[in-house]
Amino acid sequence: MSRQEKGFTLVELMMTLAVIGVIAVFALPMFGDVVERNRVVAKSNEIVGAIAFARTEAVKTGKAAYVEATGGDWKNGLSVTDSKRTTTLRQVDLPKGYTLAATTTTVAVGFDSTGFASSTLTLRLCPADKSIPGKEYSIAKSGLVSVTSYTCP
Repeated sequence: MSRQEKGFTLVELMMTLAVIGVIAVFALPMFGDVVERNRVVAKSNEIVGAIAFARTEAVKTGKAAYVEATGGDWKNGLSVTDSKRTTTLRQVDLPKGYTLAATTTTVAVGFDSTGFASSTLTLRLCPADKSIPGKEYSIAKSGLVSVTSYTCP
């Protein structure tokens, strides 16, 4: 009578580890892209949230609120300020290597008590890795923001 042993042989274990290693070599670079794309989406949501906050704040308080370039330059991020533009209500900083730029020389857009914008504004966010698509934000005079994918130069 022979007894059957249960378990894995060393060869089977080594083959399994080799297959996992090959899969990991191909999957890890793609995982890095997924992580970076998620960072862009998270920062994009933060920017849209700040713009929506400015509009809501203007309607809620009955006074203007502004979305402006931090320190006068979009590369520093954006800030939401009160009607006098002296108090920062919210600030969005950019991660290292990211850029934010306007398509015009505009450094601020205001929202009035009805939620309408003082002017149109288009901003472009590009991540450090230029192979990852960025985002373009267009603020209409109605105060609404549209977000589209943008191919960074």
